[in-house]
Amino acid sequence: MGVAVGLSRTPPPTAPAAAQGGGGHAVPDVVVPASPSPGALLDVHPGLVFPVLAAAAIGFYLAGVRRMSARGRPWPWLRTLAWSASWALVLLVTSSGLASYGGVLSSVHVLQHFTLSLAAPLLMVLARPGRLAMSALRPSTGQDLRGPREWLVALRGRPVMGTVLHPLVALPVYLVVNYSVYVSGLYGWLLRSEVADVVFFPLFLMSGTLFFRALLGPAGPGTAAAPRLPVVLAALAGWAAVHGAVAIVVLRSGPLLAAEWWSQLLRLWGPMPIEDQQTAGRIAATYGVAMLFATVIAILRRRRRPREITAHSAATAVVEPQVQGTS
Repeated sequence: MGVAVGLSRTPPPTAPAAAQGGGGHAVPDVVVPASPSPGALLDVHPGLVFPVLAAAAIGFYLAGVRRMSARGRPWPWLRTLAWSASWALVLLVTSSGLASYGGVLSSVHVLQHFTLSLAAPLLMVLARPGRLAMSALRPSTGQDLRGPREWLVALRGRPVMGTVLHPLVALPVYLVVNYSVYVSGLYGWLLRSEVADVVFFPLFLMSGTLFFRALLGPAGPGTAAAPRLPVVLAALAGWAAVHGAVAIVVLRSGPLLAAEWWSQLLRLWGPMPIEDQQTAGRIAATYGVAMLFATVIAILRRRRRPREITAHSAATAVVEPQVQGTS
């Protein structure tokens, strides 16, 4: 709703708007898109990075699902749906016409950011791609040759993975990657540079996946036990506190971020930058509340299914016999 409000308001710029970064001179080599319309939002944003990543991720996942089905072990369709939906969200905010407005509207940029760092990663973790890979990949037939499955087992068995996947380690990594941009000069760079998008968007996605994997997965290699609930709740509370502070204090109530960028950007439609930033704060706050509830539900559901987690942990240590006649 917040984005719809931000995109639909189209007053002409005034002198006060220019003083708050809403009207200035055109930035060289920056093309400001026309006022948003349904057709423009459904357009395709140029760039191959994320479409290629999405196609590869979905393709490999579906190949694993097909192999499991051929073995008579159907993969839960809800996980396949979660995986496909996660990459659909990634494409929506990076490769549709919506992405064209990320550099000229804070509300759209915040929607992109937290879709990549919260909604898409949670769906990815719920899709259990690691378990699918461990179950679908064939063991290597060579005595001294490691295949993909053996490399995956070796990687997951390293002690450092237990440290990285601890909730209180994954939390500061997530906070630094995602929230430092709003309290530093990085925010202006993200708005004006497509190179920054290519660098930071994958970082948002990876840090979010690491964080939710730490909250929802086993405590470390060689164990099926979940992290202790007080630790998980402490990490979740720490994230919620920082997210709320950034959404309410920095975005909704704070001064205009990246003021120099807005003062140079010639955008003749939409709300003033400070108003749009406040809309961005409301979007971030709403996103945070929704994701907090979704994560709590996922944590409770995960702790009700210890047998499935035990089977997943065992799959990392026991090599399945190769199934003949499967593709």
